[in-house]
Amino acid sequence: MSASPDVLRPLPHRYQPPPRDILSGAMQIQIFAQGIDVPDPLRAYVERNLNEVLQHHVERLTRVEVHLKDLNSAKKNGVDKHCLLEAKPRGMDPIAAEHDAPHFKDAVHHAALKLERALQHRIDKRKER
Repeated sequence: MSASPDVLRPLPHRYQPPPRDILSGAMQIQIFAQGIDVPDPLRAYVERNLNEVLQHHVERLTRVEVHLKDLNSAKKNGVDKHCLLEAKPRGMDPIAAEHDAPHFKDAVHHAALKLERALQHRIDKRKER
């Protein structure tokens, strides 16, 4: 009984490494917060969001620093959550993007989108040289 030629099966004697997470070994994410506690769900969201938005640049990046700040913590309303992202691409100067929003998740997401555009712009300019 032979398998059809279009069906590939792993050989039993070969080691197959487990699937790698796209970020493992390629990029560190460091989260800094001034005077605020970053709960685990927000920390997980930041890492997941950066992973998704920057997926095309992960191999180029060594580190992304996330700086979160509550601009007017005493007040409950308004656009007071600030996110500054700084990416460290290999062989290039650091690139930063920031965004203010009513909630940290929104600030992180929009800053990540801005950072992705800035990275792509820098990469495209380098290709033109």
